[in-house]
Amino acid sequence: MDTPSFAIRAIVLTPVGLVAGSFLVSWKSGEFSWTRPFNPVIMLFGGAIVSMSGLLIMSCPTRLVLRLAYGDTFALFAAAGLFAGIAVSALILRRVR
Repeated sequence: MDTPSFAIRAIVLTPVGLVAGSFLVSWKSGEFSWTRPFNPVIMLFGGAIVSMSGLLIMSCPTRLVLRLAYGDTFALFAAAGLFAGIAVSALILRRVR
């Protein structure tokens, strides 16, 4: 898969815009708050594992959907893993808070 032509000539700021926009909206609506992790070391290694597995499998859900539309069977298993990971992390976050 090639890099899009606009990304070669310009810096793509989608992740920066996503983080900045979500921060501004939560701050304006009064929902922004700092939370301390229950164990920072576990959170650090958990984040590293999630990051590496996301890069290893398919880091972008949009790319995952495109591969599903193409008929890639590996993408079907990756989508199941993505949804399972979302469900498990939601349960963990509910239990922590």
